[in-house]
Parts: sequence; C-alpha cells; structure tokens
Amino acid sequence: MPPSKNPAADAGAQEPGNSGDNTSQGEERKGPSILVRSVSEKGRRRAGHAFGPEPKRIFLEDLTKEQKEAIRDDKHLISRLFDDD
Repeated sequence: MPPSKNPAADAGAQEPGNSGDNTSQGEERKGPSILVRSVSEKGRRRAGHAFGPEPKRIFLEDLTKEQKEAIRDDKHLISRLFDDD
C-alpha cells in the first residue's frame, strides 16, 4: 500500500514503540505493517481501529483489502508503510 496522499504523512509518523503497537507484551512480531495516526488530537476510528495522535502499528496481514483502502484513503489519517524484516 502506498503512503498516504496527505503530503504531511511522513512528517509526523515515528518508528513503532511500545505505545500504540498491537502486539502482545513481550511478543516480538516483525513484518510488513503500516503506521497510522490521526491528524486530530481527538482521534479517529476507521476500519475497526481507533487511532490517536501517536502512531499505531498494524500488520498488513491483519487487515483486509477493504480496511487497507479505508485507512489509506482517509484524509483524517496519516499513514506510512513500515517493514522491519
């Protein structure tokens, strides 16, 4: 999935950390994922996920094609691909 159409998409996204990851505590999961955050401080819900101002990591294999498109096309979300393999 390409980066967000929003030109500020890469400016605010950070590398994933403990906050916002959807991995279990102690689990070291790797692979293609997307980092998503809300433009608004209030947050945003899309594709069954809640996004806040801190980046949330979601593994691509956990999303359907429709969910990926909904996140990518939402102008209120900033997203970028991440792969730590």
